[in-house]
Amino acid sequence: MDSSAHYRRYWGKADTNNEAGPGWHPFAYHSLDVAAVAASFWEQSPPIRQAFASAFGVGADELDRLRAWVLFFVALHDIGKLHAVFQLFSREAAALAWPGLDPEALQFGASSDYRHGPEGFRLAKQEFATWTGAAADDALDAWDRWCSWVAAVAGHHGEIPGDIDDRLPRRGYARTPIPTQDADARSSWVKRAAALFLAPVGLALADAPPECEIPARNLLAGFCSLCDWIGSNTDTDFFGYTALDTAEEVYFAARLRQIADKNILRRLGLLAPRHPYA
Repeated sequence: MDSSAHYRRYWGKADTNNEAGPGWHPFAYHSLDVAAVAASFWEQSPPIRQAFASAFGVGADELDRLRAWVLFFVALHDIGKLHAVFQLFSREAAALAWPGLDPEALQFGASSDYRHGPEGFRLAKQEFATWTGAAADDALDAWDRWCSWVAAVAGHHGEIPGDIDDRLPRRGYARTPIPTQDADARSSWVKRAAALFLAPVGLALADAPPECEIPARNLLAGFCSLCDWIGSNTDTDFFGYTALDTAEEVYFAARLRQIADKNILRRLGLLAPRHPYA
């Protein structure tokens, strides 16, 4: 476990009155909860695989790579939470997750108009070249391939971001080094997600994902929303809060086993055995 990873200071779910475990659920773990639901649904549902293959126009020999891109982007669905303004939505959780975060260092405090979906899309557009190492001359074309993917997962609360202003919503929102810490957290999580989901099939951040036209974008947005709804279920029988003590790949594998062992997708009515037509 890389305890120095910047994203490890951020909460993804917060309930400081939680009596069954920690008062905050790490951002990375929540992201992997949702990715584990997506991976399990993909594995257990042939219609899901067929729908994605059709929407993205890929053949059976390309499904493994398509799956990798889907899981990678699903793992980025809450990238806008890696921002001190969002973290102060729960000052109690922020004090536990990031003890050095001084609320007085933020000009805007926990601003109620911060929306982590659209802001995550905006920040991705702004920081994309840094994440991927794209050269300045190639960054715009490369972003065109990422744009619909990021918009789809950033729209997991029901509103897919469109073409938006490139300016930061809160330029100078905090004193140094908080903005740098936030940007480093986003960059380190993107690289970690790439290592978890892209690298095993020979892909890297510099590679272009498949074209994501509107039908594919809408399918991915709905799929991500459903997976997030399930992955946000904090019932202890589903995805209870977990202390920050496990490497991401180990945590992800454990969540996959939990989903399978507890038949979570079937219990939620998303999978069912086939029956004769009669």
